[in-house]
Amino acid sequence: MDLMCHLNKANGQTFVVVTHALEVGERADRIVRMRDGHIEDAGMGQGAHGMTALLDEHRSAVQAQ
Repeated sequence: MDLMCHLNKANGQTFVVVTHALEVGERADRIVRMRDGHIEDAGMGQGAHGMTALLDEHRSAVQAQ
């Protein structure tokens, strides 16, 4: 992740990372989420804030089960 973040900032390279790891998503500048086969774009600059919201949503869903 450090290397990808460095290359992104230094060279303007774009990387697509698919993960279930919240700590990886926290490093992202943009989050695109897939739910029930549909793409939900959280938008630019969401990074840690977007992942915090996703984590809160996940916790609520788990508690509701």
